[in-house]
Amino acid sequence: MRRLPRKPLVDAVSRVLVRQGMFAADAGVSAERLFDLLAVGVDGIEWFGGLIKKIELGEIDPRGQLVQEEKTGDSGVVFDAGPLFPPAALTKVCKAIERSAATTGSAAAIVSMRNRFGPASPFDLLPYCSLITDSRFIGWASSLAGEVDDPPTLFTLRRTDDELVAVDLQRFDIDTSNLPHLAIESLVRMLDDIGLEDVYAARQEDDSAPSVLLAALPKSEFSALAEALEDCESKVIPAEDDPIPMNDFRRTSLRSMLSSHGVQLDEFFDG
Repeated sequence: MRRLPRKPLVDAVSRVLVRQGMFAADAGVSAERLFDLLAVGVDGIEWFGGLIKKIELGEIDPRGQLVQEEKTGDSGVVFDAGPLFPPAALTKVCKAIERSAATTGSAAAIVSMRNRFGPASPFDLLPYCSLITDSRFIGWASSLAGEVDDPPTLFTLRRTDDELVAVDLQRFDIDTSNLPHLAIESLVRMLDDIGLEDVYAARQEDDSAPSVLLAALPKSEFSALAEALEDCESKVIPAEDDPIPMNDFRRTSLRSMLSSHGVQLDEFFDG
């Protein structure tokens, strides 16, 4: 396992996306999200390469715009990601949540991934959930494909100024805690407070448009949930400037993806 510096990798993937017609800013944040996944052990290279092929086939619009379908109250929003490149679309959603939470004290968004090329599980949403997490807020990400009373859910929170962690209800052993109960209780309360309960219920029943929920919950108002998360098994999320761990298979896959789109980093991978 080698650890490679992040910036040259991000720059290389960004160049591939710009060549596919993406704006430079969207290409940059999309590349960052790929390496956020790799940093926590999720092999997103094949998925990411598949998204690039979808651009070439015309199934993803590299310059598409995020559409706001509905706003509920001051802090709830429903977005349609349509044919957008998913990492760029979800990053835009997180920025909107971050702005709203700073003003209103909490915020949530339901995002329709109509092109079905979005993240496959809540853990794949970890890079986005992390973007809306700070010392004041718990990050929440759910796939709306699960059972109504047991949605696949991921949380992120800051335990200290230097430690950001993730708790995945499906991956981690939480049988001895009351977190599942608190999660459902908090979900119901959050949806009611923000006015998204009807949209949430409707999207769970709509298989034609897979959706995800992203939210920033104030620790001060969801203190029981925050305390339960503090005591759970968790995964530490590396800092943004940490090197990326890459085994031989991932290095080869990334090198192949880059070279197939005319970006060479041979000396970097061989060094």
